[in-house]
Amino acid sequence: MEEKICKKRSYQVVEALDEFNFVVERKKKRFLFVDYQNRSDEFQLFVLAYKKLKTTGIRIPKVYRIDIKNQNVVMECVIGPTALDVLIEHDLDDSYYEQIFILAWSAKVEELMLDFDPKNFIMHDGLLYYMGFKFSVYDPKNPFQLNAIYYWFYTKQFVEYLKEHNLPYDQSRLKDEYSINREIALKIVKYYR
Repeated sequence: MEEKICKKRSYQVVEALDEFNFVVERKKKRFLFVDYQNRSDEFQLFVLAYKKLKTTGIRIPKVYRIDIKNQNVVMECVIGPTALDVLIEHDLDDSYYEQIFILAWSAKVEELMLDFDPKNFIMHDGLLYYMGFKFSVYDPKNPFQLNAIYYWFYTKQFVEYLKEHNLPYDQSRLKDEYSINREIALKIVKYYR
């Protein structure tokens, strides 16, 4: 069985998610092991982003170990569909809309601009986790509720996004502009602080 090492602790590989991400196990507990070897710029950005994001109200997986020398990370195993995967199939439950608005509000308060692409959010045990680990300085001219929100509903912008990424889409789910704007406005009023 393959083994991964982070700060002198060994972890047994349970599943390779891709060439850099592995579900690993140690003492019958599962973790996500991320190997940044030969990607030092990405590793440094991850470390900086994690240090900033962990002090905010933005839900991210807990990081247990960061091995600076070997450029790898062991974190909480958050496995589930991305918000994008779910949005392709059906609308999100209201609890997820509430969470995304809380994340957007927390980011604004912290003066952070997150990458609100739905593929950067994992749905796990009823919770929404930000997996992008990327941010920039908040731009009040480009808030979530004016731009990125259109990728969280079945809008023209969302369908265009799906087409650009060669993902399946259902034209019959696309509502007229008035109906979708009304739905978005109601969610903003209900959930955004």
